[in-house]
Amino acid sequence: MHNQGRTHKLRYPALHILLIDDDRIQLTLTAAMLAQSGITSVTCLQLDELLEALRTDTFDVLLTDVQMPAMNGFDLLRLLRASNIPQAKTIPVIAVTARSDMKREEFLQHGFAGSLHKPFTVNELLAEIGVLQADIATVDATPSSTLNFSAVTALSCDDADVAHSRL
Repeated sequence: MHNQGRTHKLRYPALHILLIDDDRIQLTLTAAMLAQSGITSVTCLQLDELLEALRTDTFDVLLTDVQMPAMNGFDLLRLLRASNIPQAKTIPVIAVTARSDMKREEFLQHGFAGSLHKPFTVNELLAEIGVLQADIATVDATPSSTLNFSAVTALSCDDADVAHSRL
């Protein structure tokens, strides 16, 4: 288990994210993306590390790889929901996958709170977490931190549904 600290001005105040993946490079990359935005994280390579983290710390979101050798993300989600660890029963879980055969709606139907398809950008990661944390986090509304979504929405061709899906 490794902690990544806050190093920049917080865009998402007080978010603390738990990550599990069997790929150390993917964990490091994702944790760095979060840290760049002032979000703390704890990374786990193994299930026992994840369960210990859930017992000893409080997290806002769990990002789990879907295809891990010891336990896939679907089985992990079922295990957590049946767990006697209170936080494990309710923590929003985002599926992280390289599988192109599954769409977001399918992950939602399986009980995930969201999904990210690898490779993903910092903006995609933050958007997925931001969607889940709308009730918890507030974006600093000072003019210096005004968010500009023009690059994200530029490809929507004035189609509101496409623009919404990109955000």
